[in-house]
Amino acid sequence: MDGTAAWAERLFHPEVSCRYISLKTSRGGAAARNYGISEAQQTYVAFLDDDDWWHPEKLFCQYERALWDDSPDLIYTGVRVMEDESHEVRRVLHIPHCMPRTSILLYNYVGITSTVLIRRTLLMQEGFDSRLPALQEYDLFIRLIRQGAHVAAVPSHLVYYAHPAKHDGVSTSLRGFFSAAKILLRKQPLLLPRFFQFCGLIRICAQKIRVSHRFRGHLRGKRNAL
Repeated sequence: MDGTAAWAERLFHPEVSCRYISLKTSRGGAAARNYGISEAQQTYVAFLDDDDWWHPEKLFCQYERALWDDSPDLIYTGVRVMEDESHEVRRVLHIPHCMPRTSILLYNYVGITSTVLIRRTLLMQEGFDSRLPALQEYDLFIRLIRQGAHVAAVPSHLVYYAHPAKHDGVSTSLRGFFSAAKILLRKQPLLLPRFFQFCGLIRICAQKIRVSHRFRGHLRGKRNAL
């Protein structure tokens, strides 16, 4: 994120415990997060991507949930998907009612990295896989939950997710997804049915796009003939 250092310096205050850590070279999001985890000193670690933002009460609500007797290892919140700072597209919050270890293989109910508060000791053992060009958070959530991490949700939409423009990097994103999926399937073979389901959805969408393009071309031909 450009200008991060100047922005972070404004937060420095004798009453605020804040450190700004800079990597000398860009090594990707996973490496940056893992380095931040290694430098963290508190019980829990939270993440915030540079194009997302938190509700002011987000961390407080998660901290309150962490104090419950069940001592959760991973606490997540709902998400408000934003087209811009003032236009909310939709709200997302998934809470599995049973079998969280199985449900995480069916869909990523935890969501994006910016929603979670995770126990640091677990992150030190696992961390993000820097080999993955995509799906890094999903891979981490699967590993943590399948190994028995206790998950809890704060039933409020406390993260604002900046929705990417529909035309930005679609083919690049898909290439990254499929490259990451190959690695993830080797690590988690039980994900194979879900991967095939996703490929089916991609095929259906592609067919609809082709049909739509043909239909528009047909209409243009009709108009030109008039």
